[in-house]
Amino acid sequence: MNHATGTSASFTLPIALVGTAAFILLGDPSIAISGATGYVYWPAVLLVAPFSMLGAPLGARLSQILPGEQLRLVFAIFLLFISFKMFGSTGFLATLSYF
Repeated sequence: MNHATGTSASFTLPIALVGTAAFILLGDPSIAISGATGYVYWPAVLLVAPFSMLGAPLGARLSQILPGEQLRLVFAIFLLFISFKMFGSTGFLATLSYF
């Protein structure tokens, strides 16, 4: 399992770079957004990248410390929390009260 995880992690940066280059090059030039190149909005990149770099080692450490079942439970709770926040911000949960 550790070999598979290491192999997968080693491909993360090249895939991210190719994807970012594609979004920059294939972006619609008729849609001009200040601070963006193609479909890449640089202020968001500058906000998300540092937290990703800080969170990745923490997640790797947690994956080594926590048992697999407990890690799945923590991740499931995290995903539920994020999904409720997303549905709540779009007003989706409010529309369910009409049915």
